[in-house]
Amino acid sequence: ECGPCLHVLDEEVILPCGHTVTSPTCDSVCDATSRKKLAKKCREEVTFAFLPCNHRCTTTCANMNSEHPVCPSICGETLACGHKCQLRCSSCKTMGHSCEQKCERTLFCGHVCGRPCHGDEKCPPCNNKCEVACEHSMCSGKCRNVC
Repeated sequence: ECGPCLHVLDEEVILPCGHTVTSPTCDSVCDATSRKKLAKKCREEVTFAFLPCNHRCTTTCANMNSEHPVCPSICGETLACGHKCQLRCSSCKTMGHSCEQKCERTLFCGHVCGRPCHGDEKCPPCNNKCEVACEHSMCSGKCRNVC
């Protein structure tokens, strides 16, 4: 035995998925098992309806035909905080939903909270430099401290 044949064929070969591969090696298409293995790497783009999320989107043939296809879409589900989930659908299904948005509430000092979303919880005190000033002086503390 001399090992796998790496000679490149000068032809197109139809894979079990129905797509073609151009210039494969002899070893990668020598029998049905080899062709199935090569089809599991098929990069041809296809449209697929993922379950249970029901997203219909473009993915690779290999992903579509895998045992557990991974949905590449953004989840988009409305979370308890009111924001839309920005994680990839496949991440939500394995790790659960989490809000990746920044809090956009305006604090009493006029600054925007900007912290990671904290739902209905009260915004933490402002950490920005205080902007209170008059013609004689300017506050040098943080907004959360009394001037």
